[in-house]
Amino acid sequence: MNQMSEEDLRQLEAANRKLNILMENMPGGVIIYEADSGRIREVSRSLLDMFGCSEEKFRDHYCNSFYLLIYKADRARVRDMMEQQMNFLPNVEISFRTRDLLGECKYMEYRGRVVTEPDGSRIVYAVLSDASERVLVQQELQRMNETLYVEMQRLKLLQEAVDDIPFDYNILRDEMEISLKRTKNNHVVIEGFRSEREYATLISEDTLEQALSVLEVITKEPKKGTLECRIHLTEDQPYVWYRIYFVSFRDHDGRMSRVVGCVKDISDEKKNEESLVNRLKIDPMTGILNKTSMQNVISEYLTLSRPTDLHALFMIDTDNFKAVNDNLGHMMGDEVIQIVARTVKETFRDSDYVGRVGGDEFMAFMKNTTPEATLNRARALNESMRRTFEKDGVSVSVSCSIGIAFYAKDGEDFETLYRNADARLYLAKRNGKNRFEYQ
Repeated sequence: MNQMSEEDLRQLEAANRKLNILMENMPGGVIIYEADSGRIREVSRSLLDMFGCSEEKFRDHYCNSFYLLIYKADRARVRDMMEQQMNFLPNVEISFRTRDLLGECKYMEYRGRVVTEPDGSRIVYAVLSDASERVLVQQELQRMNETLYVEMQRLKLLQEAVDDIPFDYNILRDEMEISLKRTKNNHVVIEGFRSEREYATLISEDTLEQALSVLEVITKEPKKGTLECRIHLTEDQPYVWYRIYFVSFRDHDGRMSRVVGCVKDISDEKKNEESLVNRLKIDPMTGILNKTSMQNVISEYLTLSRPTDLHALFMIDTDNFKAVNDNLGHMMGDEVIQIVARTVKETFRDSDYVGRVGGDEFMAFMKNTTPEATLNRARALNESMRRTFEKDGVSVSVSCSIGIAFYAKDGEDFETLYRNADARLYLAKRNGKNRFEYQ
């Protein structure tokens, strides 16, 4: 092997000095490591300064592995993304979190390049920059924008409620304020609204469960939506159907602080709805609506709904019904259909729509619901439908499979909701019956 000349050595030393100066003075810190094992070969002084430690402590703390530098929860994602970029791009750009030697979280920006050595090993030359301050500023700006948006929505909602009754519930003080119009005492403050169950004096018993379910959700996370329930706001007023428009939001410390909105009297709308129901065609065997009637009433209701409303369409199929007819006879089959119809109707609220689609298949439509309340109904229906029918020593177990579609996520018209709910019903049957599917 030829030995290097003195001139070659001087040039090599000069190049190394320039490289070291560049590494120590460039923005961010430099790290060189083996791509496959993660073993660290070199770290720049500027990177060590970023972590406030010596090279020995740095290597010892992270077990001399670049991959252990990455925050554990980000590690798998970062490695996968790095491998994908290495396969197709000359440079790798990614961001991740890390913890320094004091346990402080840092947000790092990473830019690296992979070099394949003559022996086939892959070496990564990367620059790391501390982006923590910029990320925290961005997060604060996002929080401020979200707060501003909620406040604007609150103002818009209250401005639109000129003819309605505004309310403001302070979650932290558990205090409800209601501005009643055209009354002598037009400003009512209710303390201990939740802790003292003061809401029970306002909301009718038959709509209380749904109202509490919504209240539980909107006091834990920011939400916007509507709720229908029967309320009496003054002592001389009977229970009246109201539609409640609400939005809940957090304060600057991230705590859920307020629920604001308005209530609108929908008594006339409910009367018209009841009149419509009375004119609808009824399934003669079960006494509930038939498929055509369900389609008509749901379609009409959807035309009055807002994109922010949440309704749920249930498709319900009776499991093992053919075995009932085959083994217990058609008279028993008719009795089972009537029992199923009664069970479905009793599971849902009086304000919901329930119908028979045909044969052993049923449909239900929950108005102004929440995901939690909807899934609770599905569980209750599955539980109530598990029965065993017997005749002449022969028994057949019956249950139900359910498919659920949500307005407006899964569709804004009856046909689309029906198609999605029916597809999920088929999925529930295929996955073993006696269950529900909703996504």
